[in-house]
Amino acid sequence: MIQSRLFAALLVGLAIQPATEAHAQSGPRLPVWLAGPPLPEGAIRRFGKPPPPLPVATKTESTARRVSRLEEAGPQPTRTVMALTPDGTQLVVADYTGRIDLWDIASGRLVKRLQEPGPDPIHSMAVSPDGRWLACGRTRPDIQLWELATGKVAGTIPLKRAAERSRPGIPERMAFAPDGKALYTGIDIYSDTGDHGSTAWEVPSGKRLWNVNGVGYNLAADPRGRWVLTGILDDPARLALFDSATGRVVRAMPIEPSWEPGEGGSVAVDASATMDRMFTPDGSRLLSIHSDGTLRAWDPLAGRELTRIKWGSDRSAEPGGLACSPDGKWVAVREAATIYVWELSSGRKVRTITGHDAPVREMAFTRDGRGLIGNAGPAPILWSLAPKELPVIDRPADGLWDALGSEDAPAAYSLQWALVADPAAAVKLLSSRVRPAELVLPRARFDRLVAAVDSPE
Repeated sequence: MIQSRLFAALLVGLAIQPATEAHAQSGPRLPVWLAGPPLPEGAIRRFGKPPPPLPVATKTESTARRVSRLEEAGPQPTRTVMALTPDGTQLVVADYTGRIDLWDIASGRLVKRLQEPGPDPIHSMAVSPDGRWLACGRTRPDIQLWELATGKVAGTIPLKRAAERSRPGIPERMAFAPDGKALYTGIDIYSDTGDHGSTAWEVPSGKRLWNVNGVGYNLAADPRGRWVLTGILDDPARLALFDSATGRVVRAMPIEPSWEPGEGGSVAVDASATMDRMFTPDGSRLLSIHSDGTLRAWDPLAGRELTRIKWGSDRSAEPGGLACSPDGKWVAVREAATIYVWELSSGRKVRTITGHDAPVREMAFTRDGRGLIGNAGPAPILWSLAPKELPVIDRPADGLWDALGSEDAPAAYSLQWALVADPAAAVKLLSSRVRPAELVLPRARFDRLVAAVDSPE
């Protein structure tokens, strides 16, 4: 069955919990000047408003050079980047004015401003899994390392210059190792820096640990600390897993084209350009979205593709636009300014979010999985993942139970939300169907199953 019946038991826990970050409405109201324009339908709150204009260049040569680099990159004064803290309670938002703000997700309150606008645009950002470090990739180009608890700069990692290159070496993507002791950066191979491709840096010293050229900048770090995921650009293009300690290629996975109906039969559509890639939160799967409008799930141990979902048709080359829920059940994919939420196991679309007025570059599920933050600039928006209309649950228990395990993923999704909204009904339904005593396993079998979790098979 598409919807696991065991998952239904989890609804009990959801149903009896109070509303968490996606639904909490407490906290001080934002002043009008900070709240921005009215929210679109389905949105819970916005984190900030359009930032002020870029600072005027001073007479110093260094500032003039930085402003010149920003002008060459095009008009992006409202571009923002965001990163969730590991506990899911706060959101860090930075932009091309150099501003860095820390927001409380539950209340929408501005907790603190780490940095006022200045001459150094911030292009990318990452928070370490232990919540200690904040890395900001700037257009100088360099990486500024902050201690989040103190709100102070701990150091700066300058990027090595290279001769005769045409673009500034801006860190496009960054990710920390699980223990926070290494930072991985992805930089365009055509950039004006010797640290293009993928590079590992020691934290907080900034020591360069390894560098791999000839790979894409769109990288991700394995939550278990084993690998760094990126892409080999040589023909044929492949997804690649590097050993996180050495940068050595451990496994390369060919990206097969997709096939679409055409005149005279099926036509191969190139999928080698990867818009975004990531690990699922438990590290058991890789997820990638491609230029052919497909979402693909991979087994990193076996090095093979498992699932393919056709999610879009715009063939966008805009990077970013992929997120996975904390439980690994839902995947959010961006198509232009629209966000689709898919059930990964069934490949069925369960939710559509509209309301952004620009292509969504970054997304993140809230920790409880009940909200989704989309960032299209100039300020990220928190959306409720609840369907607009909930089904009636005042009906026979047999029908409700069958609907939870049906092939109709959108209907089951809506029903889960309806049960969460009515805790008494959820407990009544599940207590009549889920009997813990019948689920008890013999200790020997339990130990074998636990041991098999770490098996390569």
